Amino acid sequence: MERGGATVFFDGVCDNISNNNDPQNPVITLSLEPRALDLKRPRPFRYLPQDQRTRYAGDAFFDMVQSLQTQELKIGT
Repeated sequence: MERGGATVFFDGVCDNISNNNDPQNPVITLSLEPRALDLKRPRPFRYLPQDQRTRYAGDAFFDMVQSLQTQELKIGT
């Protein structure tokens, strides 16, 4: 695959960077992981009112969403 004239041989994220601090023979080591591994990580955030308020104080959006689940709507009458 090419992007902007450069050939991409890996698409992921850098996990760890280290170097040896040797001025005569400098070495930088990157540990990489594919983006697909991110899908396996648990997400601490749930779509609940308590979690939303933890992130955004005073936001009551998910209070309204939960009330929509129990509403009975009549269409076409």
